[in-house]
Amino acid sequence: MKSISSLQNAQGNTQKKVCSKCGEEIALRRGEHNGITFAYFCRCDYEERMRAFTEREEAEKKQRVEELFKDARIGRRYHSCTLDSFKQELNPEAYRAVLRYVQDIERNVEKGIGLVLCGPVGTGKTHLAVAVLKEAIGAGYSGLFQTAPELMYRWNATYSSSGTTEEEFFRTLRDVRFLVIDDLGKGKWSERVAERLYAVINARYNELNPTVITTNLVGQDLRKYVGDAIADRLYDSCLFIEFKGKSFRVARLKGENGNEAGSAPTGKD
Repeated sequence: MKSISSLQNAQGNTQKKVCSKCGEEIALRRGEHNGITFAYFCRCDYEERMRAFTEREEAEKKQRVEELFKDARIGRRYHSCTLDSFKQELNPEAYRAVLRYVQDIERNVEKGIGLVLCGPVGTGKTHLAVAVLKEAIGAGYSGLFQTAPELMYRWNATYSSSGTTEEEFFRTLRDVRFLVIDDLGKGKWSERVAERLYAVINARYNELNPTVITTNLVGQDLRKYVGDAIADRLYDSCLFIEFKGKSFRVARLKGENGNEAGSAPTGKD
């Protein structure tokens, strides 16, 4: 008969090993995360590997957002424009409407729903347009900020430049997931440029790519400026939000906000 100690030794050779941290049996297992198969040995090993996946994905997302933000061509003056930095009391209804849009940003982008922010100068349209663009970029969508006069200049430049071709510029405007056109209504459009604007708006409309437009024009004035074809597509695919009130800039200079006249301007429409 074997002694108790020999039996214990024999049993020890076949005893299952357990993790000292989680108490689970140590054994080779396979897991899967976003299409990647990996090996792990116990519950805490699995959790550690999942944390590593999450940290790497968050780092990659942060890098992608930084690259998207850089590609969006947002001017330095507007880098501080966010929903939180907007003075809500100066245009509360417009702010709440934009906030509702942002709270469902992924659904709105996927359905191709854009915005037309219209109203007087200096009422915060550009500020909120940039804030929405940042939210879209933060959700992982590509974005681009262009003023209407800059569009006119760049379109005209493609006719005589050896740089970016007209087709390349059109594809950029058509394919970027989220486009902001600021100050539509400033300057006179040539017939050729007007045709290009229609081509861009129509292509984005067909591809369900949202467009955000800021303009001082309201109602029939906007329709007269862009034409029936563009106006109809904007009315069908965009939420119209009207901004009211006096110019922030003029109010600041007059000291109506409790600041001294001549205080530093922000230059944000």
